[in-house]
Amino acid sequence: MASYSRQRPRRRSTNSLPMKQGVSSAPSPSTDEAPNGIAGYNIVDVSWDLPVKLDDPTSEIVTVTGTIEEAIAQMEAAYPGWNETFQAGIPTDPMPTGDDTSFVSAGTADEQPESINCKVDYDGARTSKIWDGICYLRRLNTDPPKNGPGPGNCGRVSCSWKSAIYWCNDVSSPWLWVGG
Repeated sequence: MASYSRQRPRRRSTNSLPMKQGVSSAPSPSTDEAPNGIAGYNIVDVSWDLPVKLDDPTSEIVTVTGTIEEAIAQMEAAYPGWNETFQAGIPTDPMPTGDDTSFVSAGTADEQPESINCKVDYDGARTSKIWDGICYLRRLNTDPPKNGPGPGNCGRVSCSWKSAIYWCNDVSSPWLWVGG
């Protein structure tokens, strides 16, 4: 299995790839239709800084926007073979199951969330598929995605298996990661 480290020095690039719609990528067997969003929140794209060469710690970094599935598809389209190397570098160790919410982490001490609300008024998403998505996101060997400032800002981080994972920010500064 190939492996690469999330904590490595990288050359930053100002390059960014244009977002492509409707492209399927792992772990989803199909790209799902985007839901209408979450009442009272603006839906924004999260951005991912991804290395062009996953096995090179000094690789150029490009910024892609959208869900992780869209980001992977963009990288594969621009750099054929990228997805295979990316998937091979994701650890396969077992993840906890059940009601573990330790995946939630906050930014700075003075910006601790007042509450965590994971209850939205939508039907259809299977809890097991959301949990699978959370576990997949936790395993990624990438820099964390970026979500812009709130309040009232939600970025769709993943959309697969007819299940969407949103990352909402109700503080006035950008939030760097939920997924500890």
